[in-house]
Amino acid sequence: MKKYLIILSLFFSISNCFCQSEKETIDFLNTKLSLYTQSFPMNSPAYRNIKTGFDENSNKIFIFDLFVDNEFFSSEKFQGKQINAVTLVRNGIGNLCIYLTSNDGLILNKFYGDEKETFKNEIRILLNVKDEEVYRIKKALEHLLKLNGAKLVDDNLFKN
Repeated sequence: MKKYLIILSLFFSISNCFCQSEKETIDFLNTKLSLYTQSFPMNSPAYRNIKTGFDENSNKIFIFDLFVDNEFFSSEKFQGKQINAVTLVRNGIGNLCIYLTSNDGLILNKFYGDEKETFKNEIRILLNVKDEEVYRIKKALEHLLKLNGAKLVDDNLFKN
């Protein structure tokens, strides 16, 4: 009888676990990034859009599009597992920015009107919002990447 109670309680604890799905996380991020993205140095209205797709080898990729003045400006594409870190950096005007880093330089970048695609090692997400909201966006990005195989460096590795 005790064994059945343990199994039953384990079942209910697992089934009551609530985690944000990939779609819910992307919807959250798109909402926040459409409100708070800042363009630099142009200081024009800007927003980011995150979506998923597949590369030529049928690997799932993320596509981060940047729009400035409602016009397509640039696109960054990568697999979730290619991102090693999500870090916060305070920019020159005092706002927290989020950096997504690929140690292997596997983020494919393309600017509007440029036929050439280049690889780079980071995406900088410039935001104009209070720090608390930046922390929420960072946490959502980390969750999305971990759902897709990223092994992120622990931020608190050398803190007491």
